[in-house]
Amino acid sequence: MSSKKILIALSGTAVLGAFLLYANGFGNNESNSNDSDLRANDLVIVKTDEKISIPEGAIAAEGIVSDTSQSIEEMSIKSDLIIKGRVVSQEQFSSIVTHSTIEIIEQWKGNSDTETVIVYQLSDETLELDKQYILFLGKQEEEKENSYYIKGGHQGDLLIDNGDLISHSSIISNELINLASEKSRSSRESSVEEKLKLLITQSN
Repeated sequence: MSSKKILIALSGTAVLGAFLLYANGFGNNESNSNDSDLRANDLVIVKTDEKISIPEGAIAAEGIVSDTSQSIEEMSIKSDLIIKGRVVSQEQFSSIVTHSTIEIIEQWKGNSDTETVIVYQLSDETLELDKQYILFLGKQEEEKENSYYIKGGHQGDLLIDNGDLISHSSIISNELINLASEKSRSSRESSVEEKLKLLITQSN
């Protein structure tokens, strides 16, 4: 059986080498004596730069390390797609990975020609259903054309809450506070979302 490789951004991780996360996604509880460290329904993190064999019934998720940014501008430049979107559905892809379907409301960077995109995350870091976000996304290299991962883990998702933008990252939060306090160059008062959109379009 062929394995799937899913890119997951791990924010705050500073470990060298490639990470492969293994989890059984097909309910196979049989273990192989030659693969005692890769039992079904277990999570195994392997640090390696070499190719390794993947046990039957396992799904591979490749993590991106040191994917964090030091500014919104840097994260924007690193992103393949930046959108304002709403989480319309979620599905458990494997025992450790969830994918969310995002309805695109606005596209700030990139050229997606679909009305929705699929975003893969570790299951304990998933977006909230029916909520709107600004998402900084990286392209899944071996999946469907509209499949992405969030840059920097949670750093690349900004929850829209009653006109405010909420970030899990102190770096991004401080920059959003400064952005909100800046006076608009136009005659009308701009929201922090509008100021962010302007910053991103000017950076790319």
